[in-house]
Amino acid sequence: MTTLQKPAKALLTRREAAELLGVLPATLAVWSHYKRGPVYHKVGRSVRYKRSDVESFIEQGRIATREQQ
Repeated sequence: MTTLQKPAKALLTRREAAELLGVLPATLAVWSHYKRGPVYHKVGRSVRYKRSDVESFIEQGRIATREQQ
């Protein structure tokens, strides 16, 4: 029996993005107020994050150790 995998959502809610980053949704709200954190989009009154933007934000915070350089 094969299982179908759900395609990854293109736009994440603040809660979903926060879960991916390991922070509280309120932290993302504060970051957006101070123009920090991942790029976000306003859809009506809602805030949405592209999964690729969240992943890029994570990658930008990567610090290579000596062994990884």
